[in-house]
Amino acid sequence: MSALHEWLTESLSKLLDYCESHKLKPPYIFCVASPDGQALVMRVIPGRDPETLAERITANWQLPVSGLLLDQTGQALKLVVDFEGFKHESVQTTRH
Repeated sequence: MSALHEWLTESLSKLLDYCESHKLKPPYIFCVASPDGQALVMRVIPGRDPETLAERITANWQLPVSGLLLDQTGQALKLVVDFEGFKHESVQTTRH
């Protein structure tokens, strides 16, 4: 298992806790991508195993890895894994 996969597994429960405490509405769409074109897209419903919707993983992920977690109301959480570790910030999306 790659370091990024380990991070995703360990961090998913923390991300779900964050989403719940900030009233984000599941199911969530979780996308991560690296500069070398690798990507993973999952549907995440708390209490269930994540469902992989799309995946292109060929080797170790090139850093930084960027991600986006979207909820059903348009709220978004931006994620970055770089050489210094994991960071996230909340992003308010515009609704029309």
